[in-house]
Amino acid sequence: MLIPILGLGAVVVTRVGLLDRERANQRALHVALSVSANIEMEIDGSTETLLALATSISLRQGDFARFHEQAQQSMSFRQLHVLLRGLDGQQILNTRVPFGAVIPKQELSSTDQQVIVTRRPAVSNLVVGALTQTWVVALSVPIIYDNEVRYILSMSLEPGHFRSALLQSVPSEGWIVALSDNTGRLIARSGEHDDYVGREVHPDVRAGSTGSHGVHRTPNLAGDDVVRGYAWSTRTGWLAAAFIPSSIVDAPLKGLWRMLAYLTGGVLLIVVPIMMLLTRGLTAPIAARALGRGDEVASVPTGMLEANELSTALQRASADLHERSKTLTETEIRHRSVFEQSAVGFEQVGLDGTLIGVNDLLCKLLGYTRQEYLAKTFKTLTHPDDWVAEEKLISGVVKGDAPHYEFEKRLIRKSGEPVWVRVTSAAVRDLHGKILYRTSVIEDVTERRKT
Repeated sequence: MLIPILGLGAVVVTRVGLLDRERANQRALHVALSVSANIEMEIDGSTETLLALATSISLRQGDFARFHEQAQQSMSFRQLHVLLRGLDGQQILNTRVPFGAVIPKQELSSTDQQVIVTRRPAVSNLVVGALTQTWVVALSVPIIYDNEVRYILSMSLEPGHFRSALLQSVPSEGWIVALSDNTGRLIARSGEHDDYVGREVHPDVRAGSTGSHGVHRTPNLAGDDVVRGYAWSTRTGWLAAAFIPSSIVDAPLKGLWRMLAYLTGGVLLIVVPIMMLLTRGLTAPIAARALGRGDEVASVPTGMLEANELSTALQRASADLHERSKTLTETEIRHRSVFEQSAVGFEQVGLDGTLIGVNDLLCKLLGYTRQEYLAKTFKTLTHPDDWVAEEKLISGVVKGDAPHYEFEKRLIRKSGEPVWVRVTSAAVRDLHGKILYRTSVIEDVTERRKT
């Protein structure tokens, strides 16, 4: 009788332990994917802000003092800085210092060369800033006039900027969330951030990070074995990771084995809890499947302490999943505010010409509600005499012949009246160059056309 009972106890302990490990694996993967998505949204939002600044009339006219003032005002609420450089690497202005201050010259980086050659926005790996001599990430866009790249406009993002996003994603005590660039250098870390920024991740970490995302066990920089979820960003080539020491993950299973050993001499006392677990309790597998579907999981009492603890833990994991979704939504809202509060019109256009985004300023300019505007198409809003010429420019951007185009055309108001606008449109692409959609900055130039 003793052997079957002990065997049954071993099966139950192993099953509960495996479920706990799987829960940790799924949690690590979910957090890594959430962090990667949040960082991509940060980069996309910052890119759209730079593209909006790039359309400044002051910049086109060479009034750099005025553009310096505009850039400072635009970036003040986000506490970020921009710099404008010539193709020789000399900084023309930097919002960190007053306009006209002497700024050291620096050779163009490989990212700068990429921006010039591809004529597309690009984000650097972690580099040392020429002015601050501290770690930064540079997001850059080309300034193109007369079909030639004339300047490079960049935004300086400090590691602390990314750490703020990481801290929102830390599941609970014991977990660490980290972000590294595509050379393996750490950009930000939720714990001991200042000590780790700029260090290279453990070689086994990158070697084991195969595929777009996954979970594995690997040593961390301190040499401790951890359960690590990871996700590669298609926009930046960066690696987001969430990990927890294996000792914490394995502790419940070890505790269960100790408990089983202590109860070996009291077979009669262990039979009842085991039978209750088999007949009433094993709600953990059901809860785990619900958790995998993204459903909320409630804690269900059972007749066994460890099963109760696991059920409660699964309930906490469910709450964490919903909290991560809430954080992602809040990040999207933050970037949406930049889109909506701009002093120029913004629209986002799908590859088939459908309108997928527009701000209130552009709706007001044309006299449409947002719902009415999005029910239109890019072509139906454009004056028939201007469509053919713009279609050729769009084709050039889609084919990759140009990173963006500028074009003055007439849009048709709801009243039927034409309004002259200047359109600056660029393609938003993933890391592999595939176009996701086009974003356009639209300025009313009707009064200028009249003069």
